[in-house]
Amino acid sequence: MVRLSLLDQHGDRVLPTIYGDNYLWLLPGESRTVTLSWPASALGSNRPVLHAEAYNSPPVMSRS
Repeated sequence: MVRLSLLDQHGDRVLPTIYGDNYLWLLPGESRTVTLSWPASALGSNRPVLHAEAYNSPPVMSRS
């Protein structure tokens, strides 16, 4: 089970964020494309951070 969260540069969640899929199952080696959208006013910078954490796996952060 993978959980996604969109964060700002301070580590706070960007709200509201609409996820095409927020909790999803992935097996090793699988990938999935997930679309996220949020109002520009909800994010102070143009550098969001995608935080992905999974059961039995360390969290991963991806900066755009």
